[in-house]
Amino acid sequence: MNADKGDPLKNRLRALAAMLAVVALLLSGIAVYGVTQLAMIHERIDKLGQHVAATHSALDDIHATLEADADTINGLIDQQQQIDDSVAALERTTAALPDALSPSNLPPSPWDLSGAIGTREQFRARGH
Repeated sequence: MNADKGDPLKNRLRALAAMLAVVALLLSGIAVYGVTQLAMIHERIDKLGQHVAATHSALDDIHATLEADADTINGLIDQQQQIDDSVAALERTTAALPDALSPSNLPPSPWDLSGAIGTREQFRARGH
């Protein structure tokens, strides 16, 4: 048999070397597993980043739409104010219309010949 097998120090060193080799294999396996997990986490973060970017873009579109809608609403409010002002002016004009159309406020018509020939009785009295 081999003469080295009897040396306890060499046996302990061999056992220690074997345990270190097993520990190195375990650590390399853990490292490979960790790198794989980090790669998967990195993929998930990338996908999450893509979703965040898409959501941000959609929110930008919504914001632009809301700003355009706000501008449209403000324009409609301005138009409504102009309509209200026009209606108020028309109501004032309509309220003043009966007074303006009364015969005492109207100027004499150039085609009104009643004053030139008088009444029917005056016309007949002149022999017509």
